[in-house]
Amino acid sequence: MTRFRWGLTSHVGRVRAANQDSALAIEGFFVVADGMGGHRGGEVASAIAVKSLSDSLPLLSTDEVMTAIRSSNDAVLERANGDPALRGMGTTLCVLALVDDDDAEEPLLALANIGDSRIYQFASGVLERMTDDHSVVAEMMRQGRITASEAETHPQRNVLTRALGIEPNIEIDAWRVRPVVGDRWLLCSDGLFNEVSEATIAEVLGAVAEPSAAADELVRLANEGGGRDNTTVLIVDVVDDDGHAVIASTPISGELPALAAARRRVPDGGADETAGAPPSKRASTALRQVKATWRVTLFVAAIVALVLVAVITWLVTRHDGASTQVPASTSTTVTVTAPPPTSTAVTVTSTPPITTTS
Repeated sequence: MTRFRWGLTSHVGRVRAANQDSALAIEGFFVVADGMGGHRGGEVASAIAVKSLSDSLPLLSTDEVMTAIRSSNDAVLERANGDPALRGMGTTLCVLALVDDDDAEEPLLALANIGDSRIYQFASGVLERMTDDHSVVAEMMRQGRITASEAETHPQRNVLTRALGIEPNIEIDAWRVRPVVGDRWLLCSDGLFNEVSEATIAEVLGAVAEPSAAADELVRLANEGGGRDNTTVLIVDVVDDDGHAVIASTPISGELPALAAARRRVPDGGADETAGAPPSKRASTALRQVKATWRVTLFVAAIVALVLVAVITWLVTRHDGASTQVPASTSTTVTVTAPPPTSTAVTVTSTPPITTTS
């Protein structure tokens, strides 16, 4: 039986007058939403989305989770259309839910997101960002038009391409992974990662065993780093039947390879196709390096083989002299099979950009 322990901390920050983030944490269902839209709009939008999801519980399958998210989108739209002061409000949303899909032999974790709130996995000392941000700057980065450092100060860094409550038909990224005892999950609004580096986030997740204390520390660091936005941190540990989790006790520093998620991700296997295909995940850094090294090795081996064949042919021809009739031309074919090049599909939505103040 899959069990969890968790800690949740949310703070208004050092600049904003109100906290527009909302969150929900109960056994097997976890949500973070970051509202946007005017003085009251963001706070109202995120609260409506989270309440709508809460009212839909229990959600037993991935399809039910997706249906509930769409219902929460309708709820935000209905409220906005009925109150001119709230027109244009919306919210990001990220969800982590334990589901028991019919095509799976065991309970799985369904992950879903829309907007730029994030889900991270911390497993075996490695931090992996599981979600793709739906923002103008994120799309530019994926297309190679700007660098990560340029994105940090880009004037459109707060412009979203997707959000809940903006239009009736929404595109949601959704996929599933296997829960593993000892894995630690982090759901957060952008107030965290805009102020705290991923390396520092990993250090805290690896050093602080109690999820509530780790959440408190990450929020403290976000405020210490500037606190320019609301910050919500929800940490979820997968534990054994006795409530124990195996969390690394040594802080992690330096560049963190992205390895943890790829080994456990489960194919959708017939999940709701209208939910949108799973996002184009960043391939494991180590795996890409191994593939590249393998291709180079095969290429070098082919060259060496060709050279050896040519040398041997020349030596045999020279030794035989005139007694051996050498064909007018000698050709040697060496076939090297290499894996097809990896391709990454990037889907760019045509939804008009959404200007946020989150």
